[in-house]
Amino acid sequence: MKVHDFPPDLREILILVGFQDDSRIFTNNGYPCGWKNGKIKYVHRLVAEHFHSAKLSRRLFVHHKDEDRSNFRPSNLEVMSHGQHNGQHRQFGGNNHFFGKKHSDETLAYLRAIGVERGAPELNAKARKKISASLRQRWKNPEYRRHMSGKISEAKKKPKTELICAACNNKFYVPPSRASARFCSMDCTTAARKQNLIYCALKHSRAASS
Repeated sequence: MKVHDFPPDLREILILVGFQDDSRIFTNNGYPCGWKNGKIKYVHRLVAEHFHSAKLSRRLFVHHKDEDRSNFRPSNLEVMSHGQHNGQHRQFGGNNHFFGKKHSDETLAYLRAIGVERGAPELNAKARKKISASLRQRWKNPEYRRHMSGKISEAKKKPKTELICAACNNKFYVPPSRASARFCSMDCTTAARKQNLIYCALKHSRAASS
């Protein structure tokens, strides 16, 4: 997709941040990207730097307020730290680890009952305190503690699955629950993502030239 194929408001934004009218824009993991000064750049980060006057380092993140990765309008972007960004995604719903979509209906009903709501971080902080207090109280029960200690011991005794890292080809071992893992470390995961980004760009450029 080229810049001139975008809606007028997005096309104007792309030109302002340095792309040409015939520049090709592709997506990586849902984020629009393009070539600029010989490097692949994420469009939303360029827009944030241009319109929010922020020099973005690796420690700064750009949050999409409506959680639509393709919407890089300046009003939809907010520059924040890693901790603040995690806090934004720790709301009820979404693909986060604690208040995520994979909970049972019973758990979701419980979270709603104690005041967990999307977009209300102060309520969610109170809810997490309630849950923590409940767990601490439960752990004081010797029977519950023995039960959980037994489960932890059983988990440690389970045989590990041997896998081959897709990035470095080294062997690594994981519990059966993580048998679908592809990489042995975060370094390998990051390297693979960068390689995939370059592959996507080359694929789109070859498709355009053919």
